[in-house]
Amino acid sequence: MEYNNYIANYSSMLLIQNVKVASKASIPVNWNIHAEQIIVDVDATDNNDYVGYTFTFQASKLGEALPAMIHIAECNIFCGDKSGKINKSHLFGKNFADIYSRVAMHQNGNIKFGMTYVIERQKKEEFEDAIKQTAYDVIIEIVFDIITNKNVVTKCKCRSSCHGQNYAGEIKWEDKDPMVFFYGHDILSDEKLKIAGEE
Repeated sequence: MEYNNYIANYSSMLLIQNVKVASKASIPVNWNIHAEQIIVDVDATDNNDYVGYTFTFQASKLGEALPAMIHIAECNIFCGDKSGKINKSHLFGKNFADIYSRVAMHQNGNIKFGMTYVIERQKKEEFEDAIKQTAYDVIIEIVFDIITNKNVVTKCKCRSSCHGQNYAGEIKWEDKDPMVFFYGHDILSDEKLKIAGEE
């Protein structure tokens, strides 16, 4: 009962409100000390012929506890026309390492965190063309662990069906009705976590 009460009082979940994507690719280096978590598309090969895109997520928290860190396990992205019949681009990504990121808490209560999404270079043109099309819808599924300042871990999957807007140098995907699926709770042990960008 004490364990369950602790989890109930100090757990937190997130609803993703919008995602901003840099419309131009870069080449991430020094992956082990990279500033954000790196998610790698399953089609990316080991021949180093890849590019990376910076993603920034804005979310609202559910619960009274403060989210402190996040581990993104998977992130899948589907871009297609509004009929759902044409799939213009798709990515199935997994985290390349067991690395966590700190989340930023803003004055209005919103949460922000980032990641770098790595894809093989031959997908670059197709992906950039898809994300710049305001006529396309985007579905994002992201599986992650959120850790609160009280060391309670909540496993979630968020799904957002987004509509895109193309700004100068940046794409913004926004969802007015995001969903989150609960996958379970745990209490973090005293082991030291590896934080992205920190040695």
